[in-house]
Amino acid sequence: PALAALGLEYKEGLAEAERGTAGETSRNIVRQFYGEDCDANAIIDSLHRVADEEFQKPVPKKPGLDELLAWVDKYCEAVKPYITNTTAFLRDAQKAGKSILFEAQLGALRDLDYGIYPYTTSSNSVAAYAPVGSGLPTAKLDEVVGVVKAYSSCVGEGPFVCEWFGEDAQKLRDAGAEYGAKTGRRVGPIDLVATRYGVEVQGATNIALTKLDILSYMDKIPVCAHYELDGQQTDEFPFPVCLQDAKPVIEYVDGWKCDISKVRSWDELPENARNYVE
Repeated sequence: PALAALGLEYKEGLAEAERGTAGETSRNIVRQFYGEDCDANAIIDSLHRVADEEFQKPVPKKPGLDELLAWVDKYCEAVKPYITNTTAFLRDAQKAGKSILFEAQLGALRDLDYGIYPYTTSSNSVAAYAPVGSGLPTAKLDEVVGVVKAYSSCVGEGPFVCEWFGEDAQKLRDAGAEYGAKTGRRVGPIDLVATRYGVEVQGATNIALTKLDILSYMDKIPVCAHYELDGQQTDEFPFPVCLQDAKPVIEYVDGWKCDISKVRSWDELPENARNYVE
């Protein structure tokens, strides 16, 4: 309730988040509370500070401190069982010789350093940062599985070299159920230039190819095999500022035109599906 009452600044940050432009406005507001973790006294001190400072601004329907504390009691109690000292927890698991699996949420192109800045998140989302971000910097990654969709999709703004529009985009969007909470995602054929770059910066040792069955309706399946930039064909992913000038070089492979959603082994795949993967 405190954040929602901060008016235009919060609404702008929320709009940025919905567009996927990774704006810092709302994130920085949240961080002042997130930084206190589960220290109840520190959170209450922050709420006092917000009540004293932020609510002096002309914003609609200012919640009182009692309302804020009631909100904290309700929601903090719900998540409290899942909060712990992750550094100590992971260190104990490491000492015990247990296997530790880190799972990422954002792809390589949203990484602050290696992504398509400024259309990135505010932190590092590549695999190498997982030990640091989780609180276990001594961990050594011995396997990195890169999750790659059989076509391209994008949430939010930013350059998207192989983006489709119109009827082709809508068919792929519907087939893959590429819809968020409010809008459909941007889609296009698989981009081998961007995928290769993502695999490299992630240090992927394996690839998990997903949603191959979504392409079963296509007679010919397009593949963005290269980029054309400044009149030259390239396989190198360009610096982000140059992406707006890059054009996709499309090649086609034969489709398989049958349902493969129940296939569970490589040998069961139609030959054309195997050709597409290879």
